[in-house]
Amino acid sequence: MIVIVGTGRWGGTEGQVHSFRLAGPAGPFEHVTTLEAGSLSSFLAVDPGRRLAHVADEEARGIRSFTVGEDGALGYNGDVPTAGHPVSIHLGGSAMYVASYVEGVVERLPLGSDGLPGAPTAEASPGDKAHCASGSPHDDAILVTSTGSDRVVVYTPQLEPEHVLEVSGGPRHLAWHPTLPLVYVITEYTEELVVLEHALGVLTEKARRSLRPEGWKGTGADVHVHATGDFLVATLRHPEKEGLLATVRLDEEGLPASLAHQPSGGLVPRNATLVDDLLLVTHRVSGELQAFRRAAEGWERGAMTTLASPFCVRTLP
Repeated sequence: MIVIVGTGRWGGTEGQVHSFRLAGPAGPFEHVTTLEAGSLSSFLAVDPGRRLAHVADEEARGIRSFTVGEDGALGYNGDVPTAGHPVSIHLGGSAMYVASYVEGVVERLPLGSDGLPGAPTAEASPGDKAHCASGSPHDDAILVTSTGSDRVVVYTPQLEPEHVLEVSGGPRHLAWHPTLPLVYVITEYTEELVVLEHALGVLTEKARRSLRPEGWKGTGADVHVHATGDFLVATLRHPEKEGLLATVRLDEEGLPASLAHQPSGGLVPRNATLVDDLLLVTHRVSGELQAFRRAAEGWERGAMTTLASPFCVRTLP
């Protein structure tokens, strides 16, 4: 497996993208390539079929694309400017969708036959602090969270608005159930898991559950659903304490059942990715890239390496 990590800092100019080989959760992480990637590599999206990695540059406003060799070697493959400061990328159908936090906008960038994005052709304003753009499993809808306006907006693939649902608590990131028409949203300010049903372009809130253990008060960050639909894992952050992994078992209807917590392995777990029973977590403040292996209702720590301010992580076979 190839692991790709984006690093940098707000207000900086030293954004980088790194690649590693990882044989399994026990590791080790074998470094392959480090390349310059603009000012801040805030988010990553990968195209396994074309072996491309697209990096969102939150500071310099743009998308930088890289080829990924079978051995993990990275090669620069061009830049495309964006109107906003991007913090999220979704690859869906024949387009890339980019959400920008500062401007509160989402942009549609068409993809060429080579998989590379072109200049934006459509733009919409979902609300204050647009934080995540994510497409449905069939790419017939694009959902965008607005953390500052407390809502999730449903768009068509052409960014025509279809529905707006008020979701309190600062909706930040979301993930789709693999087989049910359900969307799981983590709220930034209240650290809740909100379950939404998506049907015919309309969202309905089905359930809401706090992810906070007793005595904890931080901020919610990321959420990923396992490919089986049996469980999901979310990251919780605290400015002065080791972060937490919140693992939620899902019942047959896709609703939250049991909840378990454990340390994430570092300070401020901003981003994660879940592949089979491997979980990778980046810690923006303390610098750990931590691997975990699924074990019973929790996670067993595996390989670890450190980088300067890792923001995001994704994998390719």
